[in-house]
This record gives sequence, C-alpha cells and structure tokens, in this order.
Amino acid sequence: MQNFQQNYWEEKHHEETKSSSYSTSANEGISCGSKNLEEAKLIYNTLGNYDLFQFENNVKPDYANATFIEEFDEEENEWVSWFDEETGIDDINEYFEEVGNEE
Repeated sequence: MQNFQQNYWEEKHHEETKSSSYSTSANEGISCGSKNLEEAKLIYNTLGNYDLFQFENNVKPDYANATFIEEFDEEENEWVSWFDEETGIDDINEYFEEVGNEE
C-alpha cells in the first residue's frame, strides 16, 4: 500500500518540494507538496509544532519523529533531501535566517 500511495502522490503532486514527517510508531509517513521553499517551511514548521503539541500533552506514546524537506531531482527522477546548493545549508529555518540576513 505504501508504494501505491507514494507513486500516486508523486504522479498527482509534482511540485518543486515536499515536506515529509515519519513516526516510528506509525511506520508510515505523511508528505505534503509545496510550490516553493516558503510553503515548504510553513508545512515543515507546522508538522514540527504539531509533534511538539502531542508531546507536551501526552497524546501518543512515541515521539521519535523525523520531519524533513525533499526536492524532486529531474535527472534521477526521484525525491532527494533538500539543501541549498549555494550555501550548503540543509536546515530550512537556518536557510531563511541566512537569507534574511543578506537582504
């Protein structure tokens, strides 16, 4: 089922980037496409804030989650971890702090 869902998502949502979150308790993740890095950052932080809310309110027993941003590599025809080629930064919040300081 996971491969079907992943393939369906990639065929229907061929955006520039996507934010994904995986929980060790669920064995499945959630991915949400974004048209640009600003949207990816918003989704990334929203997923992280939701995980923090669940932790602080004892909503679920496992808090070992991984949230990350991916971009589609046209040459490899697959999703790869996002990083900024110019700065080498791979943390979206750090990237926007750096970009904001340059303006």
